Amino acid sequence: MVSRRQNSCVFGLIGAILGGLMGYRQALEAGISPVQGALILGAFGLIVGSAGGFMLRTLGSLILYIVLVAAVIYIFRQPMETMLGLDPTTSFGTLLNDVIAIMPF
Repeated sequence: MVSRRQNSCVFGLIGAILGGLMGYRQALEAGISPVQGALILGAFGLIVGSAGGFMLRTLGSLILYIVLVAAVIYIFRQPMETMLGLDPTTSFGTLLNDVIAIMPF
């Protein structure tokens, strides 16, 4: 039987690989370093994949993943803005405010 931790690791690696491939191609089209693009979207793939594999069973893990995504967005803000054409910190803040607005607490 496979534990949630093992699922999280496997799905995190799959997400990192897929994110890295997408980031590499997107960076080539945006005219920035392909390695940097692969690292950015690979980091997101790792975070989202491992979060989905673990299925966010606790509030603490949800907060941890929000902090991890916010850190990656903040660190790679300028290349992401070049690749995506929008400010990722503003987008993340808007998304977080919308999610908080519909939460029942």
